[in-house]
Amino acid sequence: MMQTILAKVDAGEPKSIDIGEYMDAVKRERRFFLNNVGIGFDATTVEIANNSRIKNILNKLKLGKATYGVALIEALSRQDRFPVEIIANGRKFYTPRGYLLTVSNHPYFDGGVKIMPDADPTGGKIDLIMIERPQFFMKILWLLVQLVRGRHYNYSEVHRFTAASIRVRTSRLEFGHADGEELGSRPYDLMVTTRPYPFWL
Repeated sequence: MMQTILAKVDAGEPKSIDIGEYMDAVKRERRFFLNNVGIGFDATTVEIANNSRIKNILNKLKLGKATYGVALIEALSRQDRFPVEIIANGRKFYTPRGYLLTVSNHPYFDGGVKIMPDADPTGGKIDLIMIERPQFFMKILWLLVQLVRGRHYNYSEVHRFTAASIRVRTSRLEFGHADGEELGSRPYDLMVTTRPYPFWL
């Protein structure tokens, strides 16, 4: 793989792939991301996993990946619905029942979960998926299973957006992450776009 990359670098053949960029109006800073920015359930899972007391124990037993399974179960009991406003393509969408919100520019997140199967990392647009919290707990589990299978688009609780830029606002303290790096628990006001960047693949 390294020889292939070096050969392409020598040949001057980079591939242009979109990376994510967002302006955080709350913290007044601009940041880039390669994978995704998440608010809600997935960010809560990241926060629990990163601060888990059993993480070091599982790592020593070479069971580090199990940390996220344990964190996911705890996140199911901790994550509640939250109000979220999304502005994309000149239209505003609001729900008081936000549960999982992920902004990305390619199909996958969290180790191969196909959260947006039709996302195009070379299309010059950013993609967002937002899942509302259903009334019944078993429906939450069902939606998460369908998400892992890549069969979640057809449910009324699932909302998909694609645009050159997308604005996301939350008014309540929620955990967030960018590429797995914790952003803390706070309200968010993000303007998200993409920009092309050369990669040798």
